[in-house]
Amino acid sequence: MPARIGFDNLARRPEALARAYAGSVGMNTPPGRMVTPHLSDCWRSAPGVNATWIEFEITSVEDIDTVALIGTNLTELADWRIRIGIVDLLVPGNVAFDSGIVNAGVVGHWGLAARYLPQLFPGNRVRIDLEDPSLSEIEVPRVWFGRSWRPTYGFKFGHQQKLFDHSVVTESEYGSTFIDIRPSRRGYTLEFGVMSAADHREVRRLHRLCGASRELLLCLDDQSPELGEDTLLVLPQGDPGPLASVEGGFWSWSLDCKERI
Repeated sequence: MPARIGFDNLARRPEALARAYAGSVGMNTPPGRMVTPHLSDCWRSAPGVNATWIEFEITSVEDIDTVALIGTNLTELADWRIRIGIVDLLVPGNVAFDSGIVNAGVVGHWGLAARYLPQLFPGNRVRIDLEDPSLSEIEVPRVWFGRSWRPTYGFKFGHQQKLFDHSVVTESEYGSTFIDIRPSRRGYTLEFGVMSAADHREVRRLHRLCGASRELLLCLDDQSPELGEDTLLVLPQGDPGPLASVEGGFWSWSLDCKERI
């Protein structure tokens, strides 16, 4: 079960807000909404448009192996094409990676499309072409692109799943029960019992970046046929566990996290 954790979303860099573009824009829903911290904000295509593109640019050239759309209304019928490169991505010579037109892998109601690449590709632009014949308009609240860490040895016991149900149950004086139903969220405890020196370097970066407001892109299995369900946008719960040295020059670490959307 090869897991991945993305912790440095390049789309959240300040310059990406002014350099987010789309082939179609609905009223008062500019593409810059896909890179804000508020999941209630989103970009929408114009009414009646179910095939368009979105593109993002950052200042520096970075290594990228992960792209995801989070909270989208895309369905299982959606196709996408991902291109990573430098300058104008419509010029083939500028493209470091081109997925071609493939199914986006959205599963049921989860509203998430993700692609994990087998290697890092350099680029400062990411372009995503989208098409879903079942929709009258396309909606994307959050985009993610950057690097993701793939632990060498995976989880110690597999991922341990929890459920956070924030519904409120009230019982009246006469014994009637009223339930204020709130959305439930998945939670996970991840234990990495054996990490290599290379893993340790990645986790040290995560430790420096991690915090209550630092979103992580968690993939439970990057070989899953249902990546749209097995990828989550999560927030760490409490402080990250300590990086502990174990026998043989290896390291151990644990992380508690909770699904955000």
